[in-house]
Amino acid sequence: MSSSILAIRAGRMTISFALLWLTSLCFVHDTEGKSGKAEVSDAQLAANIDQFVTRLFPCNRAPTAMTLAVIRNGRTILTKGYGRTKVKKGQPVNSRTRFAIGSLTKAFTATLVVNWLRQNNKTLDTPIQSFYPEFFVTDDLRSRMATFRDLLAHRMGIPGHIKPLLAGFPKGLTRAEFVRTMAYMPTWLSFRNKMRYNNYMYTVAAHVIEKMSNGQTWEDLVRDLLLVPLNMTETEFFMEPNSSKDSDSSYNNNATDSERHAGYHIPNFASSCAHIDGRLQDVSPELWLSINPCGPAGAIYSNAEDMAKWMTFLLSQGRESIEYTIVDPEVIRTTWTPSILFSVRDRNLWRPASPVSHALYGYGQGWISADYRGFRQLLHTGGFITHSSMLWLFPGLEAGIYLTVNGPQFNKRKLNFMKSVMYYATDEILGESQWFNSSSVCKRHPASRRKSVDVSPSKRIMNQNYGNSTSETLSHRNSFNYSLKAPGNQSSFVCSNCPHIRSFVGTYSHKCFGNMQISLDSSASHLVYTFGRFGQATFSRISQLEFEGNFDGLLKVFNSPDRKSETLLFTQDDKDDIDGVQYLSDYKGKRITFKRLANEAEHPKLVAIKTRSAENNFAKDGCPCHPRTRDKTNNELALLMVPSRLHQMLEDE
Repeated sequence: MSSSILAIRAGRMTISFALLWLTSLCFVHDTEGKSGKAEVSDAQLAANIDQFVTRLFPCNRAPTAMTLAVIRNGRTILTKGYGRTKVKKGQPVNSRTRFAIGSLTKAFTATLVVNWLRQNNKTLDTPIQSFYPEFFVTDDLRSRMATFRDLLAHRMGIPGHIKPLLAGFPKGLTRAEFVRTMAYMPTWLSFRNKMRYNNYMYTVAAHVIEKMSNGQTWEDLVRDLLLVPLNMTETEFFMEPNSSKDSDSSYNNNATDSERHAGYHIPNFASSCAHIDGRLQDVSPELWLSINPCGPAGAIYSNAEDMAKWMTFLLSQGRESIEYTIVDPEVIRTTWTPSILFSVRDRNLWRPASPVSHALYGYGQGWISADYRGFRQLLHTGGFITHSSMLWLFPGLEAGIYLTVNGPQFNKRKLNFMKSVMYYATDEILGESQWFNSSSVCKRHPASRRKSVDVSPSKRIMNQNYGNSTSETLSHRNSFNYSLKAPGNQSSFVCSNCPHIRSFVGTYSHKCFGNMQISLDSSASHLVYTFGRFGQATFSRISQLEFEGNFDGLLKVFNSPDRKSETLLFTQDDKDDIDGVQYLSDYKGKRITFKRLANEAEHPKLVAIKTRSAENNFAKDGCPCHPRTRDKTNNELALLMVPSRLHQMLEDE
């Protein structure tokens, strides 16, 4: 056969394959989101989701209140509330009932920051010190090299230190004063090595924008750029009462006695609630103020109607309407783009470990990038006090789901409920078949189906050595190899050669996190600590220098059999005198040391560090963040204000 004929046939085959390839692309594009099922109307889709939630809500008994918003094809098809606003005498929740959105706030802050950078001809990779020389965090290296990408994508390598935030910083502490203490925030982790979730870095990023915007507050900047143009009239910020003329928190005739006592009330708001002293109770609204001055990480509260507007704005990439663009589309795309990648675990991709693929693979600026059943997904979760949130976006389909529930924290049933609703609504929107039996979901949640089929040898050994953590037995993997009774019921530790319990009484100080006061209870047999604005706890002795206990007062909301109890480990000097106390500032990681003060006159306030020369003081101050004393051992990631177990995929392996 002649070469010319072969060439012609080869050319025809090439054209045929090209046409087949183009046809397949068109087919994929045209059928995106369809799986052979007939597409239902918006009304029917909303009814299906509503019926599912209505059936699931009462049988679960985990959330007491819930708000939901669903977007499909850029249109709001459902906004609704479920449950009641309070445990006692609450009103029915509706689509305008406000809930705390927790870390969903970070997307608002990231949008503000990226928009400012774009307007001022800067990028996420511009060193912050190049235009704001006063910027300083932890050490000179991070301070010189840090960019907004590092702050917003959690690349700073600074642990989360969640407990000081839960306890609350001193009332009246300004954001500027707080940011200056970042020079003393301890770290033992590498810069830009892995994602280390940290709320404080969002506070730092927002404060820099405040300083570069002629002193306007973050709250005003977010309100002017986003809330007002989007007509999000019911969305506000947790702020001190009467601290802003625009805040709607005030005394109110409909407030409860506890709210009047706290001086803080938000109209049409789902009260936080928790199991306290064996019964479900409403929690004092004053606890919401623990977020200050770190509002840019999680201080926004909103409702289903306003969050539907927010999702529509994001899915349209910066538009309020066809005619009106609020921010350049590139701003939204930039916040979505991953700035740090993480490994995807097999159990999130393949059967039988997972019935469907749901893989989280990167973190951008306030957004996690994911793949769900072959669809591009942007998501984030949030948790503040007892409100837990999820927001999922599918940009290619202009679809989104927002959900916030109220109920006791550290509650697996609540998390399973949230996953059930999100997966069911998502599959309905995508037109995919449900991967769990929706008729029996009250008995078996999707989360129970998403378990690894293998257990690593280290996990097996650990379970054999320590047993499982239950309400009767606690496993203390980071300290001692023994079992204890449930928190609060420990028998007294007997030790003839131990330091007398009175020797631990005193004031202990940390230059970033302030003072911890240790005293005796009325029986003089237990230690009591006071830490931060709301932190109180009672401790029993469990070894020569270690004490264990649970929160008292407002922070009882965080006591749970599923959560490790609080521990204090005291240190001694060369003369065996108590000279410090080590406290686990995260639920995972290393302890930080509070130094004992010799007398009351030494009590420092939070230190204000203004220049890089402050690093010269670290060695003599004994700050654990100094390069000479820093332990560089990496520890597991501690996620703050993010309750969803979806984020277990982000932990160190």
